[in-house]
Amino acid sequence: MLSSETSSKARALGAVVLSGTSFQVGAAFGALLFPAVGATGVVALRMLIAAPTLLLIGRPRFARFTRPEFLIIGCLGTAMATMSLALFAAVDRVGLGVAVTIEFLGPLTVSLLSSKRIVDAVCAVGAAAAVVLLTGFSGNSDPLGLVLAFLAAAMWGSSIVLNARLSVALPGTQGTAAAMAVAALWCIPIGAVSAGSALLDWKILLIGVGAAVLASVIPPLLELFAIRRLTRATYGTVMALYPAIAALAGLIVLGERLGGTQWVAVALICTSSAAATLSAANSPHHNTNHPRGADTVRGEPTSDGTHPHPPIMCKDPATRCTACVCASEAAKPTVNTVSAASRPTDRSEKEYADG
Repeated sequence: MLSSETSSKARALGAVVLSGTSFQVGAAFGALLFPAVGATGVVALRMLIAAPTLLLIGRPRFARFTRPEFLIIGCLGTAMATMSLALFAAVDRVGLGVAVTIEFLGPLTVSLLSSKRIVDAVCAVGAAAAVVLLTGFSGNSDPLGLVLAFLAAAMWGSSIVLNARLSVALPGTQGTAAAMAVAALWCIPIGAVSAGSALLDWKILLIGVGAAVLASVIPPLLELFAIRRLTRATYGTVMALYPAIAALAGLIVLGERLGGTQWVAVALICTSSAAATLSAANSPHHNTNHPRGADTVRGEPTSDGTHPHPPIMCKDPATRCTACVCASEAAKPTVNTVSAASRPTDRSEKEYADG
């Protein structure tokens, strides 16, 4: 019989897999609405659910934000909006599996650029090979779709770096929630103009809300359960399976069939991501402890007391976490500068920590 600790970890591993499955299936069901409302309309529907949800969780105190904090929030929100719009436009053109696999290159690149370890150089070669397989030999006839997927990847990586700076200046999820509100202000009007009255159709609303709940509400709840029971390395390694889950969701829900070289590319990205995560976790120079001793998104430490999100992760364009302080070693020299410059002088450290 399994011990209670082993059983708990097994349930946590299952929760991470279910979280990724829920997100990708939600994205796939959202893609079913493309003919009716377009990619921007789907993003607008998701933002209508995601932004209020994250605002309720983060409860940002806008009156206490400083000008430098507002500037970073605006940049982060714009990056998140661009990421969401570009990703779903790419899904519309090249399919869910290919788009998500390419998008995964964003956080992976952020992690690899901050490292000089040999294993990470091998991971970079693997990721480069995956790009060649996806773009050069996949027979994909939509260059614009590939460009949009790479744009989503760049915006995901940028979001991680920006939120690494913001999460030190602002405690908890305040900064991420405020940035999501900014993203919604960009995406909802664009989607409403593009989709028009189709967004008011009750059938479309029903599917859209269901897809948004699958992708933006259920995953954070499952991850909250998982991060309390798993180490950062284990959590990140399991999350490296997400491109494969996306490809399977596209196959089952949307009937998208990847070729053999594309499946090899997906496997290379998953393997490179998992290896980079484990390499960072085992590095004696990598600071795995969160500055405030807890996860900036959920406020919960992992079972080993470290930051629960691996350096290459932070998922959903809607509610996916982008607040990984450990995401980029390269961002660390600027973190303290932003924190010191943006922190009000008329508040004590305890008052600031309390939000």
